[in-house]
Amino acid sequence: MPPSKLGELIRSTRMAQDISLREFARRIGKSPAFVTELECEEFPSVSEETLRKVAEELKLTEGKLFV
Repeated sequence: MPPSKLGELIRSTRMAQDISLREFARRIGKSPAFVTELECEEFPSVSEETLRKVAEELKLTEGKLFV
């Protein structure tokens, strides 16, 4: 998935599942600031492990995030 769409996918999926930013951050073991940066695509890089946690919490296939 192109970087310009990754944050958008994460945010829209999280919101559709009615998961608050703070709750989502807690679930993936990151800070709310990190999640904001991730959703706004202001991050230098994200580990594969973090993307796996994001996919698991949002019930997305990993392929959706790693394409």
